[in-house]
Amino acid sequence: QIDHGAPFDLFAAADTEHVEALEKKSRIVPGSRAVYATGILALWIPPGSHADITKLQDLVQPAVKVIALAKPELAPYGLAARETLRKLGIWSQVEPRIVYADNINMAKQYGSSGNADAVFTAYSLVLKENGKVIPVDEKLHSPIEQALGIVTSSKNQNAAKTFRLGLLAGHGRHGLRAFGYKVVL
Repeated sequence: QIDHGAPFDLFAAADTEHVEALEKKSRIVPGSRAVYATGILALWIPPGSHADITKLQDLVQPAVKVIALAKPELAPYGLAARETLRKLGIWSQVEPRIVYADNINMAKQYGSSGNADAVFTAYSLVLKENGKVIPVDEKLHSPIEQALGIVTSSKNQNAAKTFRLGLLAGHGRHGLRAFGYKVVL
């Protein structure tokens, strides 16, 4: 949308690649790109799931029929989930049970609708959900860095700079943390 002139002032992505790509095309103000947070991967066991999961290794149990995650080639959380399962040495056991979604919201929907016993998604999406939430140890996958940048065509550059600063060094850090992101305070 930014490539086609959408009137955005600041773009915040769930990865760094999208912001870097826009910066290369001069759609982001030089020097405004920055990592604003690191996403936390979580395993969500939705209410109604018949699987008794208390740790990631429990995903190998026969009661776990479907595990939802975002496509690793499209979503950083999906890539982190696959890295985690491989690092734990259970990928080959659970791979036949995995269903892929185009993004983490769709993966979560599989769990919400009762079509998945377990869902890998962003901690921020399930932080306040019913069911069980198991944050994934960040040592099990590459960091899920999330970047932002001020849009070159913004008509509100000063406001965008103020907002950016608030996220990077101000009270916005506390808000991000409260909503399930890792930030350096």
